[in-house]
Amino acid sequence: ATFEAHIAAPVAEVFAFLAEVTNTPRWRDRMDEVSWINRDRTFKVISSFGPWRRMEMRGEVTANEPDHRFAYRITEGPLKARNEYVVGPDGEGTSLRMTGSTGMDGWVMRLVGPIVAMAYTRTTRKELERLKQILA
Repeated sequence: ATFEAHIAAPVAEVFAFLAEVTNTPRWRDRMDEVSWINRDRTFKVISSFGPWRRMEMRGEVTANEPDHRFAYRITEGPLKARNEYVVGPDGEGTSLRMTGSTGMDGWVMRLVGPIVAMAYTRTTRKELERLKQILA
């Protein structure tokens, strides 16, 4: 899915915030902790799904073009995800285009895929509003 937003902050500030993955828990739901394993290359994510389920995942940066494009993918763990952020000047602020996907392998995803997609869309819209408030 692709989402777009206008953020009332300079491009460099928006890009720097997004490219610093340790900021992710400040605006993304269910990402409790994110820490670098190998700075600017690989990272660890701790996510919670209710009080009973904590998951550890690992990710890698797949693109880092300063003040333009940052992307990553989750490479290890029960969920698979890809996210790409493309930023550019937009009047007195920044345009952000976020493209992402999330899911699980196998029959479980085929069964619950449509529900996951709806929840992802709703959650991402809310998260982008939070991001806009943080960077305003």
